[in-house]
Amino acid sequence: MILTAQIFSAVGLVLTTGGRLFKKQEYNLAFNLLANIFFGISYIFLSAYMGAVCSFVAVVRSFVFYLYLKKDWNKNIWLLICFEIVYLITSIISFSGWYDFVLVLARGTIFTYGAWQQNVKVFRITSIIACVVTLLYNIKYQGYVNILAESISI
Repeated sequence: MILTAQIFSAVGLVLTTGGRLFKKQEYNLAFNLLANIFFGISYIFLSAYMGAVCSFVAVVRSFVFYLYLKKDWNKNIWLLICFEIVYLITSIISFSGWYDFVLVLARGTIFTYGAWQQNVKVFRITSIIACVVTLLYNIKYQGYVNILAESISI
């Protein structure tokens, strides 16, 4: 199971690293969307179900934010609040311990706030913070390739 998880994470690593190379935030979000699918599957194989659930929420979030950027729609505060509430609810529903809860919720809310921003610098700073939090989560579940992916993203 751990080996299978690492293979899915490796695909996610390529996607997330590739996405960081683009200057436009919408391309980064598109690659992030795809990477989160593979990271979510990897978390299932690692029995890190809370991380998996929130990774799949991240897929939806990235898709919505990608559409907003691509269509040049204005993101309002209600969109941010909606996703932050969804992260809180899914974290509570998939609760597997306080360590997981704090890290997964922090990662989801921090990255969501950054992705909601129009300023790419704010997005990058919040991405780095979210990556550090995700590193701590992956250490517990032996997500070695996930750790590598987050380190490269930083």
